[in-house]
Amino acid sequence: MQVGNLQAAGGRIQEALDELHVAWQLTREHWQDQQALLFEEKVLRKIDEDLAVAFPALSQMTQTMNTANRDCDE
Repeated sequence: MQVGNLQAAGGRIQEALDELHVAWQLTREHWQDQQALLFEEKVLRKIDEDLAVAFPALSQMTQTMNTANRDCDE
């Protein structure tokens, strides 16, 4: 996989996450019961936690691939 593809994928994931948060805020205005709270805690918070781990890993992978590409070009 090319480094640019990793960076683009990370950007698309971040955009999707931002869209999800906006959509959830709009939904939350109308869905205010215990199930909504449960969904937020069990599903949405898990997505946020997983991506909080994935984004730094993606950044590290991008740096590693950049280094490998430079080393291979020399």
